[in-house]
Amino acid sequence: MGPESKGEREQLAGGSGEITAKMEKVKITTRENAPGVPFNLDGRILYTSKETEIVHLELKPGEKVESHAQPFDVLFYAIEGEAFLLAGGKEFRIIAGSLAEVKTGLQRGWHNDSGAAFRVLVIKKMT
Repeated sequence: MGPESKGEREQLAGGSGEITAKMEKVKITTRENAPGVPFNLDGRILYTSKETEIVHLELKPGEKVESHAQPFDVLFYAIEGEAFLLAGGKEFRIIAGSLAEVKTGLQRGWHNDSGAAFRVLVIKKMT
């Protein structure tokens, strides 16, 4: 069931905030209006719940995420560019369109040695 008027379509496509359309509540979050991550990288928290968190992370050329472990599984979906994922003592080249899954407790980190930005969705499976 889609929006009924052009105004509603425009708000869904490019707007932000919450709208109500025919008894359904829809929340639109953009990178620009999402809260930032609590560390010094260009990361935006697009969605969070008890079970899942989705972060849009951009690594500029030369930036890295230090190796660390998490108490939950993480999926990484590369949107744009390429970077290296360090996981379990190995290095993997990740390119746009790739999905990587890193299991609970495994050390992981990133580095972008390319000449362009790397953008990735980080999907944390909290439970």
